[in-house]
Amino acid sequence: MNFPCSYILLDKNCDINHISSFLKGIIGERINSEIDGNFILIHYPVLENDFVKEALESYNNEGFITVKAYCSKVIKNIKEFELEYSIIKEKLANVVNEVYDYKSLLFESSKLIIDKKINDLILKNYSNDEDMKKIILGLMDANLNVSKAASNLFMHRNTLIYKLDKFYEITGYDVRNFNDAYFIGKILGI
Repeated sequence: MNFPCSYILLDKNCDINHISSFLKGIIGERINSEIDGNFILIHYPVLENDFVKEALESYNNEGFITVKAYCSKVIKNIKEFELEYSIIKEKLANVVNEVYDYKSLLFESSKLIIDKKINDLILKNYSNDEDMKKIILGLMDANLNVSKAASNLFMHRNTLIYKLDKFYEITGYDVRNFNDAYFIGKILGI
């Protein structure tokens, strides 16, 4: 592998011939690939405008392929590659078929998988409440600032406080507190 370079890590179960043809159309003949366990590693020289991830996403979203892939940023040296690669392989193995970059892969792999029974146990009668989900999302978007969230949600501040107090009373989780908001956000898939 020559540095600097970029790489793509693909799930071995994908249609590699189809994807290779597609990538050669974007990158040219300068791609190299190797099999690493359950993955195919494709590396290529740095491109002036690296839009490989966007192209793969479009191809995937339009239904031409179904792929689980990671597209790296520019990797400058072997040490940086080795550090990132071991983490990426582990995380990519446990996510759904999508095209990821570093941030989106780490975010997706950090989601909790909570079954319906645990969800109902924690959220009680809010487990299917879309309005409360919007309120919690609005509060998180406002960085837990109740006044800003109320304004963004077109709701009176006291009404929002009442709803949040009621949620806390029933579930035991105060989403105005960062740790509780983070946990409930994960359960709700926010």
